[in-house]
Amino acid sequence: MLPRRTLAGFAAPLLLTALVASACSSSQEAASAPTTTAPRSECAPKSGEKAAKALLRCSESSIAFVENQDATGTGVVIDRDGNRYVLTNSHVVDPFDSADISVGGERFDAVPVIGIDAGADIAVVGPLEGDDLPSALPIDRDAAVERGDDVYLVGFPGEVSNDDPEDLEVTIARGIISRTREVKAFEQRYFQTDASIAGGQSGGPLFDERGHLIGISGLSFAENEFALALSGEDVDDAVSKILDGNGDDYLAVPRTDEDNELAKDGTFVLADASTYRQLFIPASKKQRTLEFTVDHADVVAVDMTTNVSDSPLAMSRSTPLIAAELQKLVAAERGGTPDDLPDPNAMGIDEKAMKPETSPGVFSVEIPADEDVYIGVQGPLLTEPLTVSFTSSLGVVDLSGDRPEGTIEIGDVIERVIPTYEDAADYELTLEAGDEVEIRAESPQSDVALVIFDPGVALTPVVNVDLEGSEGVELVDDSDEGLYGLDAVTTISAKEGGTYRIRLFSNDAVTVLARLSVTE
Repeated sequence: MLPRRTLAGFAAPLLLTALVASACSSSQEAASAPTTTAPRSECAPKSGEKAAKALLRCSESSIAFVENQDATGTGVVIDRDGNRYVLTNSHVVDPFDSADISVGGERFDAVPVIGIDAGADIAVVGPLEGDDLPSALPIDRDAAVERGDDVYLVGFPGEVSNDDPEDLEVTIARGIISRTREVKAFEQRYFQTDASIAGGQSGGPLFDERGHLIGISGLSFAENEFALALSGEDVDDAVSKILDGNGDDYLAVPRTDEDNELAKDGTFVLADASTYRQLFIPASKKQRTLEFTVDHADVVAVDMTTNVSDSPLAMSRSTPLIAAELQKLVAAERGGTPDDLPDPNAMGIDEKAMKPETSPGVFSVEIPADEDVYIGVQGPLLTEPLTVSFTSSLGVVDLSGDRPEGTIEIGDVIERVIPTYEDAADYELTLEAGDEVEIRAESPQSDVALVIFDPGVALTPVVNVDLEGSEGVELVDDSDEGLYGLDAVTTISAKEGGTYRIRLFSNDAVTVLARLSVTE
């Protein structure tokens, strides 16, 4: 999957780094009853048959290959209220409004994403339509497994595309239950197993040796030595939440613009030097030429990438000039250049990427068939908000939106879903001199972080590229708490009264759930 957002710091958008997670919504009018575990006597090994072969025999036709142009993964066919749906990880389908499903030798194109549960990393896609639908698997809410019991991961690790559904072959890996892990803050339980996990396995089922579906995989642990699967009870609750219409807000980006309905011009505000705005152009089966213009080309940096390559399609010629100016500003204020200051030559800036900019702010870019385009716009030298206008020959989705802002008080707990393209959310906290508070950012399975600005501190270009070296600014990242030790926790002792700014963000490139709290 391609990460397409950043917090603060000029280099990150221009140096997109790969994140592999090993990979508006509709709702149902009637509530969906929880799935009950049905006996699976058909999965019992026959004479001389191994448990793994029996499991494949009775379950293989219900395991789905899930894909869009940015990711692939695994899914499981389930039944709710007589309809067939596919259950998978939300990071497999994120951020698109549909996915292509291949199961049982059949292909179902552009199946709608019904909704997601961001905290559980669960999505429901469907319903599948047709006369001969695949069989469904029940979810075991009460898995009777203990440490040392054999389990099996089933899915499509390593599969990157699907041209012929009949050529797909489900992979099975055996392991044991190593232990269970509890995320008490979010009341979640994970099964940890040494069964092999790799990219493409996300959303795949974990079975016990009786053939019961006891969890959904999607995470790895201890440098990929172990897989983590969310327990069947938590998965089933997430499915009910989604189908009852209580799923989390979901961006649901269109995968194509066949009806030519998307906007071809617009404006947005770059709030400060840290704002990174993302525009999206859906893929097409034909090669296209994108004519794109943006104003304020002297202070705005633009980069264009695709889902296929990490190398940029295009980059504005202002980029190395802005980077050089930042170096001068930091050197003047710090008395030298920090070691981690971006080097223009290290950011992949080359003449080939700059050729599509025919004049300042005017781009003519060739887009290969079957590739979507992500356009990043930022103003790393800004000292005040800037309104930017753009025009495009192809339909565009403005992904980022304005930065969310709000207030938080001592004792408050705020939960928010951080969409894939949100760069950050800001909260104001007013403290009296002498107040001491703990500020905590948590997530069930993701990497969230904080930046805390003392009263009166402005996010200048220099502060933006050197948060850790700036006075009155604290970057709070991994604090050895949470499932992966990636929650952010800090204590503030207010030397003076005033309003502190808390910036909440995610280091992951998918939609996540975050919880922000302030306690004495």
